[in-house]
Amino acid sequence: MRMNNSFRLGTLLLAAACAGGCATAGTGAPIAAGDPVMLQYTCRLVDGTLAATTRSEEEVDNTSKASLYLRPAAPGPVSVIAGQGLKADKPVTTRSFEDEIAVQLAKRLVGLPAGVGSQLEISGDGSLLADGQSHKLPMATVRQRLKEHRLDRAGYKARTGKEPEIGQEFAVDPMVPGKVAEINGDEVLIRFTANVGSTVETPFGKGVIRETPEHFEIVLSPVVGSLVRTGPIVGRIAEANERQFVVDYSDFFGGETLTCTATPERSPSASQAAR
Repeated sequence: MRMNNSFRLGTLLLAAACAGGCATAGTGAPIAAGDPVMLQYTCRLVDGTLAATTRSEEEVDNTSKASLYLRPAAPGPVSVIAGQGLKADKPVTTRSFEDEIAVQLAKRLVGLPAGVGSQLEISGDGSLLADGQSHKLPMATVRQRLKEHRLDRAGYKARTGKEPEIGQEFAVDPMVPGKVAEINGDEVLIRFTANVGSTVETPFGKGVIRETPEHFEIVLSPVVGSLVRTGPIVGRIAEANERQFVVDYSDFFGGETLTCTATPERSPSASQAAR
């Protein structure tokens, strides 16, 4: 009887301890170096604005988004190797801003509990540009867009995948939308329109649309120190004048420190090996 009572007492104590969270080989057990992991993350800038997430926008507070934020095309976890980086490793020069976030977080996952969101701070430690390529790129402050553009049917179909039809939309710049205005034999005329005088948001800050006899122009007002995104990469405006501005891409995250909630889950193969 005494042995049974001792066994029951031990069982009760163990159950009480595990109510607060016991490490197991599955969810909750610490992530080990080399574990294949499915990683969910949400990262914000110092001011709290949303910079990147693997989750759908409905799952996160997205009321304030950073200018460099891109909505995930296919929300869901990314596959990484704990302590290393992406499972399907990519050369530095082909990684996106989001890829580099996953790499930096993966290096910090070792020892964290699986299935639990952990707060991590990450910083960039290099550039996505190729070695030898200038990290400071000058860009024009005034962007010109044609009012009309002519091309042949073959060129039109190569660009759009369609045969031309009057009224068909033809996108070059969403701020200056175009449509097929005329079709004369083999020639297709695209005519563009713009809301002249309006203020527009661009990846490089606010711009104002104006026109000349030949062009529409988007006049940018770049602000030194602002973060910008050019395709997959992020930089910071280092210089600006009336003719041009310079974007510095020498740091993966534009010199920012990101605060991320990272939730690692073991991939099935890792969970089975742990058992």
